[in-house]
Amino acid sequence: DRDTAGRGLRMAALRAGYRFYPEAYQWLSKVPEAHRDEEVMTWQIRVALRSQTWSRVIESIEALPASLREQEQWQFWRAVALQHVGRDVAARPIFRKLAKQTGYYGFLAADRVGAEYALPSRSDGSLPEVNATDIATIRHDPWFRLAKALYRLEHYPDAREIFEHRLRQVNSDYMPAIAHWAQEVGWPDRVAVLIARMGKQRDPDWFSARYPQPYLDAVRHAATEQSIPEAWIYGVMRRESLFMPDVGSRAGAQGLMQFMPDTASWINRQAGLNIAPLDLHDPQVSIRLGGAYLGYLYDRFDQQYALASAAYNAGQGRVKRWMPDKPMPGAVWVDTIVFDETRAYSKAVLEAMIIYQWRSGAVENRLSDFLPIVVGD
Repeated sequence: DRDTAGRGLRMAALRAGYRFYPEAYQWLSKVPEAHRDEEVMTWQIRVALRSQTWSRVIESIEALPASLREQEQWQFWRAVALQHVGRDVAARPIFRKLAKQTGYYGFLAADRVGAEYALPSRSDGSLPEVNATDIATIRHDPWFRLAKALYRLEHYPDAREIFEHRLRQVNSDYMPAIAHWAQEVGWPDRVAVLIARMGKQRDPDWFSARYPQPYLDAVRHAATEQSIPEAWIYGVMRRESLFMPDVGSRAGAQGLMQFMPDTASWINRQAGLNIAPLDLHDPQVSIRLGGAYLGYLYDRFDQQYALASAAYNAGQGRVKRWMPDKPMPGAVWVDTIVFDETRAYSKAVLEAMIIYQWRSGAVENRLSDFLPIVVGD
């Protein structure tokens, strides 16, 4: 029947899209309306983007429902496509509007019009002032004192459990004070969590504290040892573990930099680090291994941060399979990564590289510097 045929066409069209087959755009455009969900519509754009068929990029984005069409990524690519078809006058206001946003597409848009990045004036990681009495109340709260003691003893899961238990009980008005207390304790993941729960992620007074710099000496040593930016190590660490040294994944990855034991052993030998014992939950060990692996991937993938970051997340073999047949802009490559998780991961790491440069006192690069042409196989 028609429904079955529609589902079948959707599945076949998406499979063709994920592989960027020549016929993929036409197949995706013919998926019946009843089966044209977000996956179909956005992959139709990615297929057009991958081939850099700019008129199709415009057509596909303008066909999106308003809720999707207004998303930053599609506004950015619509403006890029408009430029490519000679409609620069229409593109520039879109870029200027996006450039007011702090983030991946805001930075790329700013690069297009030569604008300064929309970063707050406060870059020192401090928090805005809050009621001193509230902070004192939190400092003396027995549950938070217990959580602090457990954290200092490196009983991290128990510390987080006690923290969350108490957080559910206190009035939400105390959250700013709890964030201050967590920063005093040196508990960066709880600071980040609290800022998110307060909905202050984009608040300029709270923004820089979302990008802390724990383990700074270890990060600097690893960056120097491998000749890679500190900002890159921090961007990966933040995305991998949110600075929780005990965290582990279902797949078996462990520690701040989320290493699988086999990969950790391999890079330890490959880089001649000779770390023993190989305790992946030791921050010093994890950061040094992570720096070495990033350095290896950076060299392996032609000194391309986007490719190396994607390989850190999805594996070297997948990134090799995703290489284009012909050269393409780095930003196009990133936005046509097949895996949703790896696409989001790569953008988050690159965005964080700019923000961590800002945290260190100076934005020495533009985001576009990290996204040169990707040369095909």
